[in-house]
Amino acid sequence: MHLTLGLSHMVEDRKDTKETVLGVFQKVFPAEFSIKEASKRAKLTRETMSKYIGILVAEGELKATKKVGNTKLFLLAKPDPNTLRDHLCKEIEDFLPLAQKSFGMPAMKALEEALQAMKKGVRKEGGRHE
Repeated sequence: MHLTLGLSHMVEDRKDTKETVLGVFQKVFPAEFSIKEASKRAKLTRETMSKYIGILVAEGELKATKKVGNTKLFLLAKPDPNTLRDHLCKEIEDFLPLAQKSFGMPAMKALEEALQAMKKGVRKEGGRHE
């Protein structure tokens, strides 16, 4: 009985660690990270980060993007709809000041309304919006 309890805690700990590692990449999508940088952000050892990045690459959740010297960089392979929406909202927000100089007011108003509608999207389970 105690063995079963211990194994279930180990499985939960692994699941939590995988979610922590994945969360590092989701928060800053589409940024790429080395194992060293990701481990600092997640407050995990480099060895633990390396192990879980390897698991997540094998599962198709992360992908290696390039190698700089001896350092491999990794990126979220399958961003969920909420991560994509958040990234798109940020891109539009960054674009608005430039658009004000180049486009007329009707286009600006349409962009701002689209941004507000995206931000108001209610997140549902599975990443769907209402």
